[in-house]
Amino acid sequence: MDEARTRLFSPWDLLPLATLGGAWLWLQHWIPLLPERIPAHWNAAGVVDSWMDKHGSFSVAAWPSVGLWILLFLFSLALRGDTPGKILGLKALVALRAFLPTGFIALMGFCAPLAGLYGGKAIGWGVGIMGLSLVLALIPVIRLSRLAPPIEGSRDSDYRWGGLLYWNAADPRLFVPKRIGVGLTFNFGRPMAWVLMTALLAPVVIVVVMLALR
Repeated sequence: MDEARTRLFSPWDLLPLATLGGAWLWLQHWIPLLPERIPAHWNAAGVVDSWMDKHGSFSVAAWPSVGLWILLFLFSLALRGDTPGKILGLKALVALRAFLPTGFIALMGFCAPLAGLYGGKAIGWGVGIMGLSLVLALIPVIRLSRLAPPIEGSRDSDYRWGGLLYWNAADPRLFVPKRIGVGLTFNFGRPMAWVLMTALLAPVVIVVVMLALR
């Protein structure tokens, strides 16, 4: 536990870096074979409505993935401490730092540029890899959630989705302390929790739909 508390970096942090390097080498082979402009976006009908220069494809993969890794690393800094929740949260963020940027790089650095040759099929490959990366990132989070100490006054049956959701209709609290990390989370046994979650997610869903239909 002490080692996990003090060690911010992990060998798993090399995975996104190695994937980014692989994407650069991959593009050195494919860029000469691609058309000068490659698809950047499809609308809901599957028609390309935005294009980009093929030489900018590596930047599209690199900068967002680096930004995502830095953001998750800053969360790791906030979790340094000696409480069980912080220690387990730090371990969970290692998996997220490793797999989420890697999945994005695979999508945007390997597969998306090939859409200039193979169309939407290449994007489908990338989305599949991104989904697999998300699953691989969540497996350690769920395992660590099961190791986390329970919220005061709760039972084992109050936790769902591998311990990720707190669900206790008998608990009058709407917000409860997180078992992993710091801060508060919803008690999904209270109907108001679903109302607030919907209100928080609705703007994101609307923006995504509008971008997809534009």
